[in-house]
Amino acid sequence: MKQIDTKTITLNKPVEAIFYALSDFSNLRALPEQADKIKNFQCSYDTLSFSVDANGMSVDMELKITDRKPFDYITIMTTKEILGGFSFAMNFMFSKLTDSTCTLQGKCNVEGNSMVLMMFKKQIEKGLDSLMDGIKKSVDGM
Repeated sequence: MKQIDTKTITLNKPVEAIFYALSDFSNLRALPEQADKIKNFQCSYDTLSFSVDANGMSVDMELKITDRKPFDYITIMTTKEILGGFSFAMNFMFSKLTDSTCTLQGKCNVEGNSMVLMMFKKQIEKGLDSLMDGIKKSVDGM
């Protein structure tokens, strides 16, 4: 298992608003409109599935929110193996700074073939940073 931590982002919204927005996958319905590489996007309160173009290769993702602790963390896990047999669990950790600001950081535990992880480590890190940038951009627009 390999742990990859995302960068920590500061959000200019109350921690409660961010937690509630991110703890419901159906709030992500606008995502496919902004990401031309995402196909077959489906979401509900607890589940999210889509295909993404990763350098010409289609990768199917199925995610499920498995745990929530209000204003503290949200845990998301893959429900099936991804590309070459790896899976992950991601904890989004929230910290309240003030009544109107908070921070968010992701801690991703990736399991799978060590060779595959080595090959895709940089892409995973880049993808996680892009995810955090996307969350910040979305939150700034709320």
